[in-house]
Amino acid sequence: MAPIKPWWTILPPLHVELSPNRSARKAGVRLVVVHDPEGNYEGTVAFIGRRTAQVSYHVLGDFEFKRVTQFVPWGEKAWSCAAFNSYSDNISIAGFKGNSWSYAALNRLARAVAFRLNKRGLPATFISAPVAFPPPKGFTFHSELGSKGGGHTDPGLTGAKKWFFISAVKFHRKVGGFRKVWGVE
Repeated sequence: MAPIKPWWTILPPLHVELSPNRSARKAGVRLVVVHDPEGNYEGTVAFIGRRTAQVSYHVLGDFEFKRVTQFVPWGEKAWSCAAFNSYSDNISIAGFKGNSWSYAALNRLARAVAFRLNKRGLPATFISAPVAFPPPKGFTFHSELGSKGGGHTDPGLTGAKKWFFISAVKFHRKVGGFRKVWGVE
């Protein structure tokens, strides 16, 4: 009988639906950036699939981060944070202004961020505003990127949920046990 994997090793299923809104990277990845689209999952999936949207993420998870769609291969540039696009892997969770996500959803999102940090050989260091350009190595929220990142306020995590998420990313990065592949490289 195969051993049962602990809860922290599970990444949600990933559906690939490549967006036309992507291009070649011009720099090495130094950051994993967390976003929210200020919209629901289904509507955002449809929007990013349109060439006229001119926006994309590498992946977008639903409100509970149980269903995930990949729009851009990890080796290409997603169009989500302006001057930081080439430097970042971009992971989004559907919803509006942060703190309404459950701790379970934030834990699954943290696992995905830690997975990308691991794949890139990056530290689980939270980079707070103002993020320098070019950026240091680690992970951050879109809101921390300032005007060079597009001047956004997402994901809007504050207080206990912000610190839970940051701690969960560090925990997952430390314990490891990551699968080899999650999505199109």
